Amino acid sequence: AQVRDSYIVAEDHGGVVLIDQHAAHERVLFERFLAAAEDGRVETQRLAFPIIVELSAHDQPVFDEERDEFRRLGFLAEPFGDGSVRLDGVPVVFAKVDPESLFRELLGEAREARSTTAASVAVRHRMITTAACKAAIKIRRPMTVVEMQGLLDDLAEVANPTTCPHGRPAQFRLTVEEIERAFRRL
Repeated sequence: AQVRDSYIVAEDHGGVVLIDQHAAHERVLFERFLAAAEDGRVETQRLAFPIIVELSAHDQPVFDEERDEFRRLGFLAEPFGDGSVRLDGVPVVFAKVDPESLFRELLGEAREARSTTAASVAVRHRMITTAACKAAIKIRRPMTVVEMQGLLDDLAEVANPTTCPHGRPAQFRLTVEEIERAFRRL
């Protein structure tokens, strides 16, 4: 079942589990995308029409430094004249997200991550976290039973199913004992 078009209600061997559909989907996308990026196998979808993105003076050096990282993440982005980038493709997993706003947001994440660390792994994690959040199923979105089951199956396969990449809980468990105690059956 689904509560408020935001939380999946499921049962397992230990009791009842409420799953935040956004946080759970975000975790699934994050782990899949991270693994694909680290293995160099991110699928890219070409855009029907390239997008020219004008870069600020702060963003130009970030793009220049992180250009290979954007390529690793599935973005087809090349310098296009003075202070702009031609965006020709995006990762398939994020095809439904506005390409320019995603690109700009990831540039901002890369800039912030670079200011705190020089490690490309930290930059990659931060960029993928943001991309997964943007692409994940939103709250207040009705889901079919098949969609809910698919998300639960996907969540069961990830390494850390309990939180989203930002650290928010993805699920809340109510044990059989807690339920029976609440109904004074113990």
